[in-house]
Amino acid sequence: MGSIRERIAYLQGLAVGLELGQDTKEAKLIGNILEVLGEMAEELIFLSDQQEELNEYLTAIDESLGELEDDYYIEDEFYTDDDYIEVDCSDCGERVYFEREILDEDGVVEITCPSCGMIVFSTEDADEEETYDLVDADDDIV
Repeated sequence: MGSIRERIAYLQGLAVGLELGQDTKEAKLIGNILEVLGEMAEELIFLSDQQEELNEYLTAIDESLGELEDDYYIEDEFYTDDDYIEVDCSDCGERVYFEREILDEDGVVEITCPSCGMIVFSTEDADEEETYDLVDADDDIV
């Protein structure tokens, strides 16, 4: 069988084919059940149409958001200043970048991994002669 409307129409035809008298309890019950089924079918079709419309709207929003991200969150713009230090998190493996000039600040500086929150670098633990992986501002960072 086809759509839900067709199936309900088929059931209504079967009910008519039973030739139950309109005054019988069974005929009234079957008639009311078929009427409710018809209303439910219409409501389901309406909800299905609304859901499809909502999905199209969300797809359009997602595409627009993607365009905005491309326009405003260009990775190269984020890394345009001086050199950066690159550290790999020993816990989750995430590569963390931070500005080299942060090492010139007074006191203890701790850099945490944005993924797991573990401290990936601390000036308290750093050796003065330690070398770091520097990232050139013109390099692409992925």
